[in-house]
Amino acid sequence: MGSLENDEKLLRRIPLEAITARTLNKIANRLDQRKYLLTDDGQYFRDWRGLLEYADLERDDKESILSKSEHFTTRIVILWSRKPGASVLGFVRALQKMDRYDIIQDHAESILKDCYSVQQSTISQIGINQALTLQDLESLSRNEPLTTYDAIVLFGDSDLDLKFGMHVVERLEQSGKKVFLYDRDLIIGAIEHEAAMEIVRARCKKVIALLTPTFHKNKISLFLTSYALHLQNDPDKMTRIIPVIYSSQHLESEVMKNIDMYSKLMYDTSRPYFWKRLFFSFGDINVHSDLLQMSFPMPDKFVQNLTLPEMSKVNVEPIQPTAVTPVMDPSVSRIESSASSLNESHESFSISSTTNLIFPKTPSEEPSSSSIPQSRVKANIKG
Repeated sequence: MGSLENDEKLLRRIPLEAITARTLNKIANRLDQRKYLLTDDGQYFRDWRGLLEYADLERDDKESILSKSEHFTTRIVILWSRKPGASVLGFVRALQKMDRYDIIQDHAESILKDCYSVQQSTISQIGINQALTLQDLESLSRNEPLTTYDAIVLFGDSDLDLKFGMHVVERLEQSGKKVFLYDRDLIIGAIEHEAAMEIVRARCKKVIALLTPTFHKNKISLFLTSYALHLQNDPDKMTRIIPVIYSSQHLESEVMKNIDMYSKLMYDTSRPYFWKRLFFSFGDINVHSDLLQMSFPMPDKFVQNLTLPEMSKVNVEPIQPTAVTPVMDPSVSRIESSASSLNESHESFSISSTTNLIFPKTPSEEPSSSSIPQSRVKANIKG
């Protein structure tokens, strides 16, 4: 793959919306960080404000962006991509004017990969109203219909959710399925919720929701799952939802309530039929045995991988027993007096049975549980 300097003609022909959400998110994380030094010529800020100035958007669009508190770069590029003639080259030129050669160097490969993923012949004629994904651009450039997907896979935000989600995606794609991921496949310029809803509604056969205790924290996945459940009531829609239970421990009650009436697929390494049932839902009967292996571990296996300090290396001071002299409660004399006056038929009652009342047990000191640091902290980057 060439360099940005050597592919200027290509960058000029490719519209700005061809940059994927994944590439833009990486660049936006850098540009959304406020820089206080201007460029050497004093003309541009070196953050999202310089990009806003270079993009030369309409006044209303500028005011809209300035009124927000986050996601400045993404909003700028989305609005910029709707302007006639907006190209990837213009975006690269903006980074050069802002003296952000560090970003160009770090992300040149991703930008070129996005550009090369589409054909150059007809891409300039494709509008945002036609193409929603990179696969759409490829299909239209070959004069083919918009892409129809076998499945969209939805999962949560945690590390474990992501690993399991990508495991499912890779296994499906290995079998030849076309899988849609909104953060990987949507082109810039497409409204994320609206575009994903359109694909779920009209161009996706299955919606696979990987349900875990943290699934509900991903608002887009939760929203699209609810939307897919709504479409289930329409017999004319092609979409069918497949709820997959990866870990049922502490699943959000509202999530379980919504899918309770639907047949669910449990991922459990002790049950060898998970992949066979999943592929069968696509009409695949004869699947290679390698694709049926239950190779992804259960959640508790990740916990077992955590290592604790070796006890032999921990110096423990022996605890010397100390004598404790109980303090007689004043009520003892009253109880003894009452006991002596009992009828002989009750002589079997022993004063020792009241010991726990007379001498309350001292609560044993329990070791305080050590606090567990959070494994992930999402930074909220302000402009």
